Amino acid sequence: MHPSPRKAYTGSRKEYFLSNKSKKGLIKMEKRLCDVIPGERVKIKQLYSGDHIRRRLLDIGLVENTEVECIGKSPCGDPSAFLIRGAVIAIRREDSREIAVYESSEGVWD
Repeated sequence: MHPSPRKAYTGSRKEYFLSNKSKKGLIKMEKRLCDVIPGERVKIKQLYSGDHIRRRLLDIGLVENTEVECIGKSPCGDPSAFLIRGAVIAIRREDSREIAVYESSEGVWD
């Protein structure tokens, strides 16, 4: 029997790994906008949203390589406020799950 994939938490940031039956099988999952903590800055990598919400996100300026900063999260964690091109925008968790981002440690900053 193969062991089921498990999630491991490392460090102060949430980084999830799927573990296969050997150590060589570690796969790092993409960081999503919903995982960004207040005060953290990221850049947009890709939008996976459906047509309707994708159009709205593009209209507010969420295109590839746009810099986004998490300003804060509501007490329950949904929605979160993000600084996008000089405007503060609240995005629901279900929508921010569909947005892949680059972390500053990934070397994409100017």
